Amino acid sequence: GFQNGPAGQFNWIRGLASAVQQGVNPNVDHTTQTDTGYYMLAEGKNRNANDRALLLTPVQDRTTGSCLHFWYFLHSISKIMQLKVSLSPPGPTSWIFGGSFDNRWLYTQVNIQSPSQPWQAVFEAQVLTQNPDASIAIDDVSITRGLCPKPGDCTFENDLCGWTTNDLDTDIDWIIGQGMHAFGTGPQYDHTTNQAQGKYLMIETLWPTLPGDRARLHSVVFDATNGDAKCFRFWFHMYGDSIGTLNVYLFDGSYTRIWSLSGNRG
Repeated sequence: GFQNGPAGQFNWIRGLASAVQQGVNPNVDHTTQTDTGYYMLAEGKNRNANDRALLLTPVQDRTTGSCLHFWYFLHSISKIMQLKVSLSPPGPTSWIFGGSFDNRWLYTQVNIQSPSQPWQAVFEAQVLTQNPDASIAIDDVSITRGLCPKPGDCTFENDLCGWTTNDLDTDIDWIIGQGMHAFGTGPQYDHTTNQAQGKYLMIETLWPTLPGDRARLHSVVFDATNGDAKCFRFWFHMYGDSIGTLNVYLFDGSYTRIWSLSGNRG
């Protein structure tokens, strides 16, 4: 199974969501979305600057291309801890995240290539300042064969691909739909397969939904564009007499609306 690396100054622990320090640790795990679930936790409190906790996956067979998937949670008011993923034995794979991002579980994926030798992924939680009131948690780690799909791309045929819908400050959730729904609303077919069995994301507006209720869908976190423009594309279906508004926001610490459309679009 997973094990702590001997080169670390402190250890990852298996944390029960209802029993850990509230405020800086997740109050639910990602798997069950309840406070009775567990996750792996690296706590920065009472640690020295540059202290590290190392968590190693089980040894994996050599690979020309695999994908490491996991969910992580890092909540702090500034960059006082960071999470890094690397390979053992050392290889070119490296992923780093530091800072706070909206106090929620986030998904990411890392390409793994180790064609000549078995390997382990190393989750390194590093303390950047003295005795920070912060922590890092990870959950639902998995490894699949083949390189990772392009971040954010999703047909929603099998799962949400790391997109999340369970915002605490919204009134309703996006759900996976299939075929036409109540009272003739919703598309007859999805866009991917053009079949009634195809899936898409939708919101259900039947009672007890009220005017003004909101649903929010978050993408995965993307790397900085560094001045290079990126194109965000999607297909939408808006049908009904009181359809409301679909907004797209960019979040980089604050929300900026970049696209909006209202009303019945057939």
